[in-house]
Amino acid sequence: MNESNRGRARHSVRADYLKNKNQQMKPQIKNPFPCLAVALRRRVLPALIAVLNLFFAGSLGAQSVYTSYTFTTLAGLAGSGGSADGTGSAARFNYPRGVATDSSGNVYVADTANDTIRKITPAGVVTTLAGLAGSQGSADGTGSAARFKYPYCVATDSSDNVYVADTFNQTIRKGFLPPQLTILLSGVPPSGIVLTWPTNAAGFTLQSTTNLVSPAFWSTNSPAPVVIGGQNTVTNPIAGPQQFFRLSR
Repeated sequence: MNESNRGRARHSVRADYLKNKNQQMKPQIKNPFPCLAVALRRRVLPALIAVLNLFFAGSLGAQSVYTSYTFTTLAGLAGSGGSADGTGSAARFNYPRGVATDSSGNVYVADTANDTIRKITPAGVVTTLAGLAGSQGSADGTGSAARFKYPYCVATDSSDNVYVADTFNQTIRKGFLPPQLTILLSGVPPSGIVLTWPTNAAGFTLQSTTNLVSPAFWSTNSPAPVVIGGQNTVTNPIAGPQQFFRLSR
């Protein structure tokens, strides 16, 4: 090897030495976001792969079909606030927020600025389920006797009970349908009538009155019900003036 080649070899060896030395001296920078990296690997990458698979599958003929929605106005009139029951555009709301549906397709609306809960049937008929427009407060009761303060959200369960986030009262309210009272004839009058209602109607008592003209005086019915076939059952004789019955709690 001549002097020129030996010189180049020495420089090459020294350069490799310095390169390796510098690499050893470089600090090892660890990933500052290990959780993010794991999330990317576990969630983003599979999703990206799925999208790519869908794209390439679509290019081969297996394309997804997207159907656009058509929107209509179920109830209310744009730009016209207020509080009015009615059908379709005749109804009025005041800053409605949360909505929910029940098993029959009815829609429940938290009519926030009216402090009421509204109900819309599938045909667009709007009624006030609970509360009184313009009357804030916190009171349990039926229909307009109940009070809310800026209710924001509503939800329903499998039994069609309605739950309300009564926001400014910092409470969760529950609305439920009263149990159904069934009245049947027992034989041929005046032998009597049979009244039945579900046994899971906790806290309800049977009451009766002879006059519905205000003020109506309701009295608790006796005797106590007997459970027959999963139903509270009372047999009342038909005697004297007409009678009206209700379940109350």
